Amino acid sequence: MVRVEIFMKGFGSKYILMMMRRVLITMTAASLFGCGSSSTAPVTIDEVSSVSAIERSLAGIPLALPTTEMFDDERITEASGLQRSLLIDGVYYVHNDSDDGPVIYVTDASGQSFGVLTLSGAGAIDWEAMAGARLDGVPHLIAGDFGDNNSQRSNVQLYVVAEPDFDDLPLGFSLQVSSRKVDLNYADGASYNAEAMFIDGDNDTVVVITKDGQNTAMQGIWKGSLSSGLSDGNMVVEYRGVVSLPSVPLVNAITDIDIHPNGRDIALLTYGALSTGLVYFWTAREGEGTVDALAREADRSISLPLAGRNTQAEGVSYSADGQHLLVAAEGRPPASTVTVISAN
Repeated sequence: MVRVEIFMKGFGSKYILMMMRRVLITMTAASLFGCGSSSTAPVTIDEVSSVSAIERSLAGIPLALPTTEMFDDERITEASGLQRSLLIDGVYYVHNDSDDGPVIYVTDASGQSFGVLTLSGAGAIDWEAMAGARLDGVPHLIAGDFGDNNSQRSNVQLYVVAEPDFDDLPLGFSLQVSSRKVDLNYADGASYNAEAMFIDGDNDTVVVITKDGQNTAMQGIWKGSLSSGLSDGNMVVEYRGVVSLPSVPLVNAITDIDIHPNGRDIALLTYGALSTGLVYFWTAREGEGTVDALAREADRSISLPLAGRNTQAEGVSYSADGQHLLVAAEGRPPASTVTVISAN
């Protein structure tokens, strides 16, 4: 009788599956060739080489929630945009607010850093949000360079980049990736400050949320087509009303938004009391789209248990299974933090 015990805390499900298959193959080969024979060694077919270093190193969602950890890359000092990977479950992308260039950091839910992506040909005046979409079936990231605190920028942009293949990359990689620029224009021709964006469940509708200083009763919903923007490099977003939130200056100023993998639930992040974070949730009802849902009162809200060096809640993302919510917050020194809570 052969007893096999596997304990791989923190590794991704794909890696565990690979290792289980490897063990089974080894055991099968041993039974065929004679386990314990001094003349015949067990045959092992190594399938682990096909799993990226990132997948082998992933830390899963902690069992005891909530939890707050610092990003271990101290260059992440002003975490602003946060987005789950659509390619590898458990991977998250984060970028700083400003003064960091067109750089995206690759991390996990524990704040562990794996590497850095630099977008060639992209600018970075005031990156404020990230979103994800599958374009022709390929996972892409969309970064919003549309922060404009004084509403004076003559142009703002989105940068669209395909998620890279991590299979042959070592941990600590620095990878340059190509991106496509889409100029973003508001239909009324005015300039606005925006810090939140998501791509609707159709993988094409871009929803941008704008701010009006600390007037939290006038945070606009704007809607456009990503495919149209990619076709000619320019996307016009149309006004669709305001987000229905209680008008509480600063506390209800919107800093990010994300859509659940089910395409119906929305999590919207505001600064909350003392900037520690407040999340509002909507679920689109029968016959109601996500944009329509945002224009009515939220279904529920929760205050975030951020602690320690957190100074400003800025980025939010659902986990790949939709069961958890990650929030990135600025925090110096030495680095920003990521908090994980239950989304239910």
